Amino acid sequence: MKILGICHNVFICSSCVVIDGKVAVAIPEERLDQVKQSGVFPVRAIERCLQEVGLRIDEVDEIAGA
Repeated sequence: MKILGICHNVFICSSCVVIDGKVAVAIPEERLDQVKQSGVFPVRAIERCLQEVGLRIDEVDEIAGA
């Protein structure tokens, strides 16, 4: 199972991909937009996470948000 995790309601917004119960990649948005404690929705982090594991959004089984 492939899960896309999105954390968007905190000081440091981020995204991750969990594959078969193991974290494959996790990236905070502030690493990509260079804004400390970036509070924007983590679009760049989502895109980068999917790219790192070679997935498209339609290949994700579940999306979990916090």
